[in-house]
Amino acid sequence: MGKRPTFPIKLKLISLNTALLIIVIAFLTKYATHLFEKDKKAYLYENSLFNVTSVAKEINYTLNKIENDLQNLALIKNNKLRAKAVAESKYILAFVEKNQFIINKDFEKNENDFKLAIPKDTRDNSLSSFKYKDDLFVILTKKVNKGLTSIVIKANILNNLLSQNRTYNTIVFKDGSLVLGNDLIGLHNYDKSELKGNNIVKKVSFNEDDYLVSLAQTKAFALSIVSTISESDALSVTKFLVQRAIFFAIFIIALSTIIIILLSKTISKPIEKLYQRAISIGQGDFESTVEIKTRDELGTLGDSFNQMSREILEYIEKMKEKARLDEEVKVAKMVQEEFFPPKDIDTHYVRLSSYAAPASECGGDWWGHYEFNEYIITIIADATGHGLPAALLTSAINSAFNSIKIRLSEDGTQISPALITSHLNKVINLSNNKILLTAFVSVYNTKTKEYSYTNASHLEVLKVPKKSEISKADILPLLEAKGPRLGESCESKYDYETIILEQGDLLVYMTDGITEAENSDGKQWGLRNLLKILMTYGDHTGPEIRDTIVSIVHNHRGSNSFDDDLTLICQEIK
Repeated sequence: MGKRPTFPIKLKLISLNTALLIIVIAFLTKYATHLFEKDKKAYLYENSLFNVTSVAKEINYTLNKIENDLQNLALIKNNKLRAKAVAESKYILAFVEKNQFIINKDFEKNENDFKLAIPKDTRDNSLSSFKYKDDLFVILTKKVNKGLTSIVIKANILNNLLSQNRTYNTIVFKDGSLVLGNDLIGLHNYDKSELKGNNIVKKVSFNEDDYLVSLAQTKAFALSIVSTISESDALSVTKFLVQRAIFFAIFIIALSTIIIILLSKTISKPIEKLYQRAISIGQGDFESTVEIKTRDELGTLGDSFNQMSREILEYIEKMKEKARLDEEVKVAKMVQEEFFPPKDIDTHYVRLSSYAAPASECGGDWWGHYEFNEYIITIIADATGHGLPAALLTSAINSAFNSIKIRLSEDGTQISPALITSHLNKVINLSNNKILLTAFVSVYNTKTKEYSYTNASHLEVLKVPKKSEISKADILPLLEAKGPRLGESCESKYDYETIILEQGDLLVYMTDGITEAENSDGKQWGLRNLLKILMTYGDHTGPEIRDTIVSIVHNHRGSNSFDDDLTLICQEIK
């Protein structure tokens, strides 16, 4: 009688298979988790810094505007006119000077109660908050005409800026004291010496947890903007992935064990059939089939071979279809190119020199130009992202602009950048597209030299005078009349601003692909390099400025492929 096997082949296969699967899955899980955490942390650092600097810019811009209104009120000598100005203000609730207190009656009738609630220990360039009737207010103080002048506003004006990104807890410190925001983790008790710096991200341990703390400073009132996020909360998805990997490993091991037990029987003949079928597939025979009559996994494997053959045939057909779609994309690119005006436009009143290059076959940048009677309309727009989805949105805005042209030809009595922007916004909203657009819309009156514009969260247009020597201070960014992006809401409201242009003025329109073009080291080209080129405008023409910018951006990138679409327009006033 033969010796009974002490370690049968079935058990060997199961043991070897289980050990290999555990090692491979454990390694892949560990490696994937490490890569994920590394990438997630890099994203968190970058996004944290972007969030806090964006909030700091918005707060600085708002505070500059408030400070300007404060100084204007202080310069009004007539008390009645000053009181009228306070009453007409949309956000100023009270005005305080050494010998005068003016309250906005639309806000509060009881002047004495509100006056008693206002802090008295204000000083120059100070900003502090206080409560009145369960509402939070902010008092801002500046030294004007050798005296301290203060205005009171609702804290919501600034707090709303802090809560734009709810992923982060953003708060504001002034001289080490918390003045704005909801301090959810008690950061005001943390060592303030660790919370110094500008545009930095650091990791701190606080309340038995690690936090990513981003810091930025505002020039206005010297505020410290601090944004925090718990590192453990941000990386909690890693634990979820590990748990799923363990479940997946258990499932695979169990399934493979069952398969090995069944395969340990006599399987040589079905395997030979499968082997021959594999050879025929390797020789390009995808139409033949293999017949395995067993009702086990080998039979299923035989069916899988047949299914694989059918799928390969289907794949070949799909590749043919893909080739056809690639050809249609090329046609779509040609169609999109027709949306753009000519590269160079030279009329009696203006000369436009443009450059447009998509990052892929089809791009998300678009610009339009239209001359009607004495008006010249110029629009530049940038869809979020690029490729076919963004290109489809540029088709929508191009059609909307064509409809505007038709309406103007029928009735040109009402023409303003705000109305044009509002119409474009409604069209984009009706498209039900999740992609949004930024846009800058301008209308130039060739008779009055009035240049009116509306900015829907786009990069500011730069105005450059025609002088023999141009300094950085001569280059004026058009910062006013900002509104939300196109497509955010049908209810979005837009305003416009008007300036007077002079002969020779150069207006530079662009999308962020120009200034944010990165070289191989990840360094962006930047606005600073753009300004250096524009300072040479006195000795060059618009086309020369355009060609110089495009050439230097390409040299900085080091290749002809870009991560974002590029659009540049130089408009000279004759």
